[in-house]
Amino acid sequence: MEINHPSHLNLLFPQWQGSGPSNRLFYGPNSLAHTCPINFLPIPVKEKEQLVVSRDILGYEPIVSQLDRAKRTIQERNPKSVMVIGGDCGVELAPVSFMNHLHRGNLALVWLDAHADLNTPGSSPSKHFHGMPLRTLCGEGEQTILDHCFSFLSPNRGTSEVTIICLDYWQIAPDPFASWEGAPGFLFPLP
Repeated sequence: MEINHPSHLNLLFPQWQGSGPSNRLFYGPNSLAHTCPINFLPIPVKEKEQLVVSRDILGYEPIVSQLDRAKRTIQERNPKSVMVIGGDCGVELAPVSFMNHLHRGNLALVWLDAHADLNTPGSSPSKHFHGMPLRTLCGEGEQTILDHCFSFLSPNRGTSEVTIICLDYWQIAPDPFASWEGAPGFLFPLP
């Protein structure tokens, strides 16, 4: 599919609030999008704001607001494919859950990150949402955020496969999958 095809959606989503009080992640996606010969539809994100913890998540209010905008944008466009240039890992919730919904739960996901992003609000020591998106995409997390997802992946071998490639899999102890039936499709912890 062409990246400027009418049934394809290119999103610019420079969310930084999930990574903590520094807004450094706001600038990279914006710079990249403005140097690309691709038209991006922006999800509005404030460049600066004071973050507070609510519902055990730092920056909860702007994260939910931005997720709502991303979900509504995807619903309105109803694309067949989505490309996102984003800030923190929380930008993946709307597009990945939409693609999983579009493919009737038959989506294979490769999560390539420094961390597995399997925290919940209750298990995260930092309360930074960027450590929670994969767990949220698998249906566990804060309820309002879960309600903004189109569908959920299954960490079990089944209709959806989740493959995790990361440096720090054991960021939460003792076993991030203990409450799930089964294990992720594959796990490749890097040395």
